[in-house]
Amino acid sequence: MSTSSAVKASEEKSPGAEEQGRQHSHSHESQARSRAEKMALIKELIDASTPTPNLAKRILDDSSPEVRALIGKAIASGIATEEDKSRALHDENEMVRVRTIEAMIRSGTATDTQILQWQADPSPEVRRKALDALVKRDGAKLKQEYLDTSLKDANAAVRLEVLKHAVLQKSISREAITALLGDRNDKVRALAAGIAIGRGAATEEMVDGMADDSSALVRIAAAKHPEMLSERQRNKMLTDQNQKVAEEMAVSLISSGKISEPQLMSALRLGSRRVIHSAFNKGLLSGKLAEFAISIAVRKGTI
Repeated sequence: MSTSSAVKASEEKSPGAEEQGRQHSHSHESQARSRAEKMALIKELIDASTPTPNLAKRILDDSSPEVRALIGKAIASGIATEEDKSRALHDENEMVRVRTIEAMIRSGTATDTQILQWQADPSPEVRRKALDALVKRDGAKLKQEYLDTSLKDANAAVRLEVLKHAVLQKSISREAITALLGDRNDKVRALAAGIAIGRGAATEEMVDGMADDSSALVRIAAAKHPEMLSERQRNKMLTDQNQKVAEEMAVSLISSGKISEPQLMSALRLGSRRVIHSAFNKGLLSGKLAEFAISIAVRKGTI
């Protein structure tokens, strides 16, 4: 076939291909519209004064996860049976399980057995909802067994959430805090560092180690307690590559009233408004030293 013939053949087929594309697009639009209409109808039926019999079962039988997620609304309306709830909790779709748990938490119908099952769910979001269920049911008093298990969760967001609750109820052990200082997540390590220092559970050696942490969040936690750092670490942190770490170290030293002249000069070279303000308040800036601090800040555009 010649090139011109091929082009001609292609042109003849093109309208058919375009028609197929339009049909495909129309099909998707129809499906989306059909699903939206179905969801609207189900919501209306759930809100009705006399809901349709077996409506919860019909919702769970639907092939669309968006429709099945409406089971949460059915649970809240009180038309879902225990069998419906159990089935929804084992749905293959995470969103359906999460909506089910949210509804059960709000209605106060979550049992110990179900909560334990949620703890083992493959979805981190579901495991976080298990925590919510426990907190809302038990008034934020989490059992030590749950804490010990969840603080080792594979998901950092879950570990962080549990750690926050553990702090509030003051039920985390020194051993657990020490272990979390080696957590692979920056935010978890930083929070653990703050807890350890704040509760007097951190040794000077531990705080000194925090000053070398790869995370700026952890180094900032250590910088807030210069009295527990070696002189080497104080000087090192004053020149930290992260401005916030260096600022925190400078302000902490100035506030403590135990900052040497070389350290004060290093602090002022940061050109930080916060550091200058702290030094002024402590009466450390006057004359040429004040001019030096302001000139650095002006050059760096911080004031």
